[in-house]
Amino acid sequence: MGRSLVVPLESPTASPRRLSRTSSLMPNLDDYRVKRRFNLRRFLSIRLVTATVSVIFVLATSAIIGWISITKQEAQLRQSLNTQTAQALSLLHYEVNDLLGWADTQTTSFSIFLEKGNITTNTDPDQLARDVYRTELLYMQAQVASKPMGSCLDFFWPNGKVLGAESYFGHMDLFENHVYNDTYGLVSYYWTTPNVSLSEALNKTPTTAEYLATDVSDISLAPTCDSARYWTGLQYYVAFYGNLAMVCLDSPFCRPGNDTIIGDRIQDNLIDILYRMNQPEGFAFVIERDTAKLVSTSTYLFPAIVDADHSVTPLYAYDCNITWITSPYLSYNESQSSSFVIMINGTSYDVTVGDINSTGLQWNAFLVTPQAKDNFLRDIVLITLFMCIAATILLSLVVYLVMRSLIGLSTEMEKVSCMELESIHMREPPFSEKEAAPFLKSKVATIYFQDIKGFTTLSETQDPATLAAITAEYMEVMTAAITDNGGVIDKYIGDCIMALFNVPTKLDGHQEAAVRAAIECSQKLKSLNKIWKDVYGFELLHRIGINSGPVLAGNIGSSQRLSFTCIGDNVNLASRVENANKAFGTSILVTGDTYNGLRDNKFNSRRIGSVRVEGKIQVTQLYEVSKDNSPERSKLCKMYEAALDSFEAKQLGKAMNRTRKLMEEYPEDEPSRRLWERMREVQESGREDWDIVQTLAK
Repeated sequence: MGRSLVVPLESPTASPRRLSRTSSLMPNLDDYRVKRRFNLRRFLSIRLVTATVSVIFVLATSAIIGWISITKQEAQLRQSLNTQTAQALSLLHYEVNDLLGWADTQTTSFSIFLEKGNITTNTDPDQLARDVYRTELLYMQAQVASKPMGSCLDFFWPNGKVLGAESYFGHMDLFENHVYNDTYGLVSYYWTTPNVSLSEALNKTPTTAEYLATDVSDISLAPTCDSARYWTGLQYYVAFYGNLAMVCLDSPFCRPGNDTIIGDRIQDNLIDILYRMNQPEGFAFVIERDTAKLVSTSTYLFPAIVDADHSVTPLYAYDCNITWITSPYLSYNESQSSSFVIMINGTSYDVTVGDINSTGLQWNAFLVTPQAKDNFLRDIVLITLFMCIAATILLSLVVYLVMRSLIGLSTEMEKVSCMELESIHMREPPFSEKEAAPFLKSKVATIYFQDIKGFTTLSETQDPATLAAITAEYMEVMTAAITDNGGVIDKYIGDCIMALFNVPTKLDGHQEAAVRAAIECSQKLKSLNKIWKDVYGFELLHRIGINSGPVLAGNIGSSQRLSFTCIGDNVNLASRVENANKAFGTSILVTGDTYNGLRDNKFNSRRIGSVRVEGKIQVTQLYEVSKDNSPERSKLCKMYEAALDSFEAKQLGKAMNRTRKLMEEYPEDEPSRRLWERMREVQESGREDWDIVQTLAK
């Protein structure tokens, strides 16, 4: 029903009693507008009061918290600095013990090793000791290989003869000198790597260099066989793959019944002492306590000046013209305090000095750390301002939301009082549910199958606990290699691993990633087999098959359980390719679709044969892949493919001749032997229409 407005015919000065009832029940439009203006002002006033109270509360709270925080800040910063410097010094002690302790351990081991050998007094300085003492030289080569960034292990005789091995900055060499007189000699270097045999290294043409025959002058410090081992002073070597600062641990060694002193020496590169101490804005350095000679720095500064003629002048902390070294040292020398503050280029630095005595070397370590900038008060002001603004906005929004409902309710009550009833339409908010459900979508993927060879036989012959431990270690290592190369483990099927590449996430070069994972798995298995052979007495072998192509990928299962996987002919083909390794005597096979996705010259591959899955018409080419790019491997692959091409061209005689030559040159190549067996079967059958394609069982 619409609203009726009764307009009186009397003048405004007439008595209001005639409309008193109407006025009380049906207020006029002006009265309603006045009330609305009043409500708006009330709303604004409530928001203003609320915002003011909230700002005052935030300011008061922030002031109290800030005052408490500022009073405790300095103590906390000092405590934090002391903790950090203590940890840094502990780390430095650990680094020194780890680096130089290696020399002490190796000296003991070397002396024990020499006692069991046949090394004797060498009276001929021109004798080729490398030919006489190869066992000792092999031992030295193995030890320095464990410290590739800087280490040296050598044996020297009193007459100046030296034989040893050294490794610096990842480069290794064997060396022997030839003494011509008391001051001059010639040293021969044989460059090598940890994987090169000793005989192969010594057969190379050596690099020769002249040297001053003063390397064994410190032998006078050990006049008897009972003398203790001792550390030499700092020694410097230049013109290697980088300049080296080193200390040497010398130890006398004598054969029983022989009073002639023979010495062994361990050298260790000092560049790694502060390896973990380097900080973006801080510094650390180590000096000799008595001489102030610079030993090592966190910036890898070489602690000596190298002149054009390769002569070396050591750097000292008191006059090296490096501000962050001289200033802390001079301040420490003056105050003898282990913790103090200095100013360098307008910046305050905390300096902590610690002693290093655990290795028998008297060193001091300096940690120079910039003081943290005190922005705490500024941060409190900014945070307080932000909190005030945020609180004002938030509370205003809350008040608005609350008052909007109250104003709406008040308006509706006024309408009810005026009999202006309106219908209330209630509706439920729309909800949508998105649940996980089975689905399949076409994708291009590389499917990877890996299976342990002869696992059933091992299960019957080996101890279950041993086999379980080996299998767990195998799965852990193989899974890491696959996932590191971008693969996703789909499932474990007994001793078989199924992995996917390029699903569920896109992976560029997924064919190459899968092949790379297969080669890495095979390399890691070789390393594991060396350990298992010694410990358990047997090894594991595996087969890998890889195929690429369209698949159906997605969730498969029921409402109780879903699993992401791939299905399709290409998945089945990958499984059959893995099993085809049995027929060809291989360990890694890939299909032509995977092979076509590999980059040129990255892998050494050969076409191994043509196959089809039982019940299918499509023929698939199989390839064996390897990372062996040696000329011999390339020649083997070419000879095999030539024989295979002749066989598939049904030129049996030519194919058998090529295969016979191949087997004579490479008798251990199993695929060649299998190809020969196929040719013999064809020859014995007398058929001329033989099938060049092998069928893989489902």
